[in-house]
Amino acid sequence: MAYSCILRLTRRNTCLNGVDHIRIELSHGFENVPDKDFDVIMSNPPYHTDFSVAKRFIEGAFAHLILGGRLIMVTKRRQWYENKIKSVFGGVRVIESG
Repeated sequence: MAYSCILRLTRRNTCLNGVDHIRIELSHGFENVPDKDFDVIMSNPPYHTDFSVAKRFIEGAFAHLILGGRLIMVTKRRQWYENKIKSVFGGVRVIESG
């Protein structure tokens, strides 16, 4: 699927769900995101790779979230992610939802 199609569908979905006031950016991780003041960062990282992508994303999220901001991730290997997030963010609360 072409990136322009993904962005178009994302914009449409946010409008349909009443959250059309958000900004949507196409970026590889945080490469094209200079802002450092996000309230919430959400991710569904790739599962069939080593943890290098997830590691960079978690570290980047720390640098881009406001104090008290939230990182929300879909994960399959909870223990690794929980350990990494705690090592980067310090005191965190991990909520598992099934």
